[in-house]
Amino acid sequence: MSERNENGRERSHVHDLPYGRAELWFDRRGETVELCVKHQNSSSASGGGSQNWTRCTTQRCLGEALAAGGTCLAHADQPTRRAFLQHIRGTNAVLPLRGIDLSKVLYTEILSSPVFENGAPRIPINLAGADISAELRFEDKVFDCWLSLFGARVFAPLSFRGCTLRSNIDARFVFFDKGPPSFFRCKFEESVDFSFSRARSVSIALEQCEFAQAFTADGSRATFLLDKSTFKNGLFIRNADAASEDGSVILLNGASVDGEMDPGVVVWPNVVACWRPRINN
Repeated sequence: MSERNENGRERSHVHDLPYGRAELWFDRRGETVELCVKHQNSSSASGGGSQNWTRCTTQRCLGEALAAGGTCLAHADQPTRRAFLQHIRGTNAVLPLRGIDLSKVLYTEILSSPVFENGAPRIPINLAGADISAELRFEDKVFDCWLSLFGARVFAPLSFRGCTLRSNIDARFVFFDKGPPSFFRCKFEESVDFSFSRARSVSIALEQCEFAQAFTADGSRATFLLDKSTFKNGLFIRNADAASEDGSVILLNGASVDGEMDPGVVVWPNVVACWRPRINN
C-alpha cells in the first residue's frame, strides 16, 4: 500500500537533524517508480540520490515488476512465483523485492525456495523501499551475498545471532517501526551503514559484534546498543539525533574501537549518551 501527500509524493518522510534534515519519498513516473532521498550532513555539505524500477501493474503497488507489463513477486500467482524463484537461483541475479510488501506468507515461500540454501540466501536480495511485516530470524548462518534494506520500513523483528555477513549491509534510510533489529555475536566482514535510519519504540542492537570495516550511522535518529562490540576500522555517527519522544541511550560500554571514532551526536536533554569504549591507536 502507499500514501500520497499534497505534493504528489508517496510515503514521504522528513526528519530534522542538527544540521538540515533527511528526506525520503517515492514518485511514480508512468510505469516507473523512483525512490528518492535527500540529506544534509553538516552546515555546508548535502547530498541525495535515487533509484528506480519498473513497477507492478497492480493498482497502487510500488513493487518491482518481475518483467515489464507484469506484477511484482508479491502479486504474481503461485505458479509464476515458483517458476521465477527456481529460475533466478541459477542466474545468480539479484532477487528483485524493491518496494514490495514482504508478508509472512511470501517470505515463507521464498525461504523454502532454491533462493535459500541451509537457511541463508545464495543470491543478493534487494529490499529497497519494501514494507517488511515478516519476521526475519537467522542463527549461525553465513551470508555470502549483499543485502539491501535501503529505505525499507520494518514492522516485525529482524534477528541475526551468531551469523557471518561477508558482504555490505545497506540499512540507510530504514524506518524500524516497532520492528526491532537485533544482531548478536555477528561478524561483519564489509561495511555496515545505518545512516539516516530511524526507529520508533525499538532500539537498534548490534551487541558483541565484530566489524572488520567501517560502521556508519550518520544522520540517524535512533537508539543504538553497541555494547562489547569491536570496531576495527572506525565508528562514525555524525550529525545524528540520538533522541526519541521517550528519550534514548547510545551504549558503547566495553566496546573496542580501532582507528577513527567520530560520535558527533547531539545530546538532547532527555537523552543519556554513554561513550565508554576502549580506543586503540
